[in-house]
Amino acid sequence: SYGGKVIMEKGSSLNAINPKVFETVLIGRSYIGSNYSNSGNLNLHSSIPSSSKEVKSNSALYEVVENNGVYEFKRNSFEILTDDVLAKYLEDVYYDSNNSAKNELFDILASSESGAQFEWYLDEIFGRGYFPSLIYQTNDAIVFTNETILNQISEKTQATNKESYIFGYSFEKIKKSGYENILGYTDELNSFFIGKNYPIKESLSSGWILSYTRLNSKFEDGKGKREDNMFQGTGYLNYNKDSINAFGSFFVGYSKGDLDRNVQLGYVDYNDDFSDITFENLNEKLSSDIKNYYVGALGKISKRYEFDPIYLEPIARVEGIGIFQRGISESGGTYNLDLDNLNGFLSSGYVGTGLGKIFNVGKGSLNLALNLGVKQELNSLDETVKFKVNSLGDETGEIDLKNKNRFSKEVGVRAEVGNLWNGLSFYGEYKYIFSEDDSWRVGGGVRVKF
Repeated sequence: SYGGKVIMEKGSSLNAINPKVFETVLIGRSYIGSNYSNSGNLNLHSSIPSSSKEVKSNSALYEVVENNGVYEFKRNSFEILTDDVLAKYLEDVYYDSNNSAKNELFDILASSESGAQFEWYLDEIFGRGYFPSLIYQTNDAIVFTNETILNQISEKTQATNKESYIFGYSFEKIKKSGYENILGYTDELNSFFIGKNYPIKESLSSGWILSYTRLNSKFEDGKGKREDNMFQGTGYLNYNKDSINAFGSFFVGYSKGDLDRNVQLGYVDYNDDFSDITFENLNEKLSSDIKNYYVGALGKISKRYEFDPIYLEPIARVEGIGIFQRGISESGGTYNLDLDNLNGFLSSGYVGTGLGKIFNVGKGSLNLALNLGVKQELNSLDETVKFKVNSLGDETGEIDLKNKNRFSKEVGVRAEVGNLWNGLSFYGEYKYIFSEDDSWRVGGGVRVKF
């Protein structure tokens, strides 16, 4: 008995128990004998079917079939248990009497008592949710870097007739809730940048920015963590005429970091002759490296309308990023994975408006704004990423990549104190993001123009 249920194992009977107690009898795997048999007779004690209305298997991998009073078990194919592309891989590697790692894997899977638990085991062992999240995390860090650049240099420069430099630092913390097969995670981002602006004419300038971004990410429920160093070069054109601002940039970058994936699960384990049961835990920390190359472009246009004492500033922004994630090779555990390259083009469009007021602060100004907007993602990723579990042989499987497009609504507040002491500025910002699940972002930074 465990989990509030009574599980009938081989050699047991119900003679001493009131038959009215049991509507359903759950059969343990000791009746099945060899864990990996596809079908066979159960040879139940006569008291078990006579004391119940239904006899069922306690393992999701098997079902009990009754034919004219004879009870048999039948193994469910993995295609029945899940519609994931992993089902084919599991059938291909199913059982090898000379491979203890395979046998342990199927002991774990056979321990699942429901379809939901079976899917959870697949999530833990094969990193479903973990690996599809990586490219979205990379995209978050790139978007943060580009928004930092956009916010710091898109406004009209104070010196249009000479070259100028900019140096700055920004930080942001992002909480992304999980959705479908994407794990939730928390990102902490820190970015340093330096650049130079070249005036072309009074309303137009160009320039370059070099940036370094540090990404520290933790997955929800202790599923793992990630640490990345990102380097990016950006070239831009910036147009300011009266109350209109148009900004366009092209960027290339490279990131390199470390991944830790935690596999933590418990399962019911039988000994070789099924005479004893133990409760086992698989607790592994798998380590690997991650590398990304990326390229992309960003465009933004806005127009400010002054209504004393406030202003209204509609804005439209588009961004496209091509990310080329190199292969990942895990180490440190029984079920470490080797994953193939993953490529994707992640694009988004944003339309919103800012409602704000500017206050004079000595020689500088304080800009307070409420920002509202909607964002649509139009992403194109590889349909699947191929993997191999080294301990299970040379067979390859696939992890399905879903969640390509999302629509979200944003509301945020921003405060900026600008043009202090010869070009020194500070800002702080908070955004709440409404999508399938709610997320938020909070950040700030400082810059110097000289």
